[in-house]
Amino acid sequence: MIYTRSSKCYYIKWLTAEKQKTIKEFLKEAHRVICWAIDKHHYSIAYNNMEKKELLLARNLHECDSWLTERAKKNCFAKAHALVLGTKRSCDELKKEYHKPRHDPNRIILSMTNATVNPTPELKNFDLLVELRCFDKRKRAVEIAIPLKRNIHFNKWAEKGALASSILLSDKYVQFSFEIKCEKKKEGSVIGIDPGARNLLTNDKGEFYGQKMWDLLQKLKRRKRCSKAWYACREEILEYIDKTCKEIPFESLKYLILEDNRRIKNKMKIKRRLSKRVRSVLTGWAIGRIDLRCNQLSEENGVSFRRVPAWNNSRTCPDCGHSEEANRVSQEVFVCRKCGHTLHADVVGATNTLARFALGPYGAECKPEFVGR
Repeated sequence: MIYTRSSKCYYIKWLTAEKQKTIKEFLKEAHRVICWAIDKHHYSIAYNNMEKKELLLARNLHECDSWLTERAKKNCFAKAHALVLGTKRSCDELKKEYHKPRHDPNRIILSMTNATVNPTPELKNFDLLVELRCFDKRKRAVEIAIPLKRNIHFNKWAEKGALASSILLSDKYVQFSFEIKCEKKKEGSVIGIDPGARNLLTNDKGEFYGQKMWDLLQKLKRRKRCSKAWYACREEILEYIDKTCKEIPFESLKYLILEDNRRIKNKMKIKRRLSKRVRSVLTGWAIGRIDLRCNQLSEENGVSFRRVPAWNNSRTCPDCGHSEEANRVSQEVFVCRKCGHTLHADVVGATNTLARFALGPYGAECKPEFVGR
């Protein structure tokens, strides 16, 4: 298995004003070319299956009037193609109408045809050098050398993997990507995880992680939305999620099964679906971050990561299988109306999450361990 990680190195503090101006001009022109390509060809890419190699034909490149070289235009057209496909895929998954994508004017992805990375430059104060070349056909000799300093995050991934064949150039930093090989574990246990608001994560064994999450959500609720204090609290929640996800014992796991709540906020204002109080809490509940960090940490530790639907997971009795809304007495209490089985509601959700996978068509390998419990 190969997974990708990225790291940013900032240059804004020591790059000369002239070089910064040249980079901003390049980013501005690249943004214009990308937007031109999107406006001209987005319908063909989204609906007529126009391939990238067809978009990069010489006739399409010559049609765009720009002082960028053909190499730089190819980078821009490739970015436009990826943006359109990504937007179309997202709209299809969310069952929304396709809309033309927008490009961030302050950054662009460059292949090694326009940028070269020297990991061992002969410089006194810098240990990394990025050279931009062949991007301005008005002045073919124009080249920009961007000196950088490695950081702990960069060195961590540089030791584990190989540098990818492209970089992301911003007006303040350069982002590098690393491709890392990792073998999937063939031995280990399986665990079901239920993400929640009271307890950030709960497993099927009744272990709770992140019990301060509710206090942080209430703290965010008291802040004025989009104020400095609100953003600071929001960042505190994201950091708490990152810290809590690392507490999962990945070293002993083979499978991690997560309840898929990524669409829980979809149509949450529909009458009787979610109360106003619950909606106010979910506004700060970064379920996407929980899913992302569990997935990333699983990749890094060779653990197979799976998701199962969240439908009725916390309302179904794990003993008799009876499902009813009244089973969920409160946020934390579960009492089966049929057999009387009582348990913490988050533990019920985690147990049913594991059961859905282990007893499903793709969990045959985990079924004996689950039945044994």
